[in-house]
Amino acid sequence: MTDQTIKQYAKTSKIPLKSLIDYLKKFGINNSEESVTSSIEELIIKYEFETEISNLNIQFRNRLKKTDFNKIASICDLCLNLISPSKSEKIKLDLFISLKIDTSSDNLSLIDEALYNRVVIKDIIISEDKIFDFEYFVINQVGIKNLKCLYETMTYHYEYQSINIPSWVKYDHGVSLDKDFNKYVSSLKNKKQYTDALIYSFYFLCNETTSILTPTDTAVYRSNAIVNSINIKGYDFRKISVLADLFLDIGEIDSALALYEIDEKIYNNINSLVLLALCSLQLNKVEQTKLLLKKLLDREPYHPSINELRIGIERLENRKLLQSNSFIDTSDIDKLTGIEFENLLLDKFISLGFMVKSTPKSGDYGADLVVENTLGTVIIIQCKRFNSKVNLKAVQEVIGALGHYSGDIGIVITNSSFYSSAINLAESHDIELWDGDCLLKFLVGDLSFTQIEK
Repeated sequence: MTDQTIKQYAKTSKIPLKSLIDYLKKFGINNSEESVTSSIEELIIKYEFETEISNLNIQFRNRLKKTDFNKIASICDLCLNLISPSKSEKIKLDLFISLKIDTSSDNLSLIDEALYNRVVIKDIIISEDKIFDFEYFVINQVGIKNLKCLYETMTYHYEYQSINIPSWVKYDHGVSLDKDFNKYVSSLKNKKQYTDALIYSFYFLCNETTSILTPTDTAVYRSNAIVNSINIKGYDFRKISVLADLFLDIGEIDSALALYEIDEKIYNNINSLVLLALCSLQLNKVEQTKLLLKKLLDREPYHPSINELRIGIERLENRKLLQSNSFIDTSDIDKLTGIEFENLLLDKFISLGFMVKSTPKSGDYGADLVVENTLGTVIIIQCKRFNSKVNLKAVQEVIGALGHYSGDIGIVITNSSFYSSAINLAESHDIELWDGDCLLKFLVGDLSFTQIEK
């Protein structure tokens, strides 16, 4: 107890009066001129402690953001999320229990324990008898990032010890952390032991964080020690490049993309980068594929997959443009009947300014549409809405129709592709073949690929 008022106490202790009064209001104390009793002094000390905790928490997290620590923790999360729920929950509980602070230590008071753990896990409350609420942790699924922060604060008090792999994991998977990571995970992956590989990766990465963020002075444990004694090191993510292949092998493309976003160096292998780009393309992720293609061009501009990626990106962009500018859904084109497909092309030619005549449904002499541009060029069109490749018969029909209709240019248009025999015959007779990609360009009004003019 002092002879000061709250206002005087705050001034002497350099405490912001307004925030202190706001805090004390929660306890029914509103007057800054009230004398500081022993109970009020305890509340003020508690206020100072909680403020220090809050400030330290902000500093600590800001410091962590500048390290590779959170990157590794994020990869831990990715691995854990791919493990079955029953095993991932067991891993989290086992791991948390293994990291429990030794509450019998004479070196730490309850306040010290609260300080070092509330800095990083503010939602886990330490009760008066110093017991952690394990159930709360598991039920609320506190993130591995926070869990790892807790671990690092603990190594601050004690000499570093690796996270032990629980016996049930050793029994099930026989893993140990003294192996070459890429080599060992590759062997598990090649044997299709994907869960084993994920679990091993998780525990390996948990221990790898110590090479990024470790305390430099275990003898000091004052309130600012965590922030001031952090030893920050960079991490070589090429050491865990096998994770790129693992995620792609099990078909978790979104996780593989997330891995790339965490750090590009994980995709140190050029073939892994190419495979990621191709898988991203298959999932219609245009923007991600563009970024991956740009990176591929920087690293290996002559890779044979570059052209495939460019064509695929253009195809997706044309589909998106077509869907936004018309009522046509590209997925519906493959469901059209032959006549509906022909009418679709007829309408598009007209909208582009061509004169179009449709031929009889039978006895058309090999032409479905006869198109004429403003220069008087006559174009013979054969329309083929196929589920399979188009053979050379369609090319033969156009060749025949060119003579019958006095045509200048012959074109076979399909939603599919062409057999090599059809391609060879078309080349020798100067017939244009429009496959599914050319069709999409045409439907969005792009005629740059063809010799016909409006």
